[in-house]
Amino acid sequence: MINKKTLRYGSYGWSGGAQREFDALAQQLKWEQAEPLEFRGAPTMDDLRRAEELGATFAKSIRDEL
Repeated sequence: MINKKTLRYGSYGWSGGAQREFDALAQQLKWEQAEPLEFRGAPTMDDLRRAEELGATFAKSIRDEL
């Protein structure tokens, strides 16, 4: 069986219903979830920097398992 990894990122401005639905689905499918990146509204330059770093770290974690 191949392990599945997922990374959730994006903006929010509501009650977080989509997050809960995604988390429930990921748990049901037995996906390994990386720490999410969330920001309110439009991303700041700092949010974009963190997203780039998180993406690189996530990609490395996948590559290291191959």
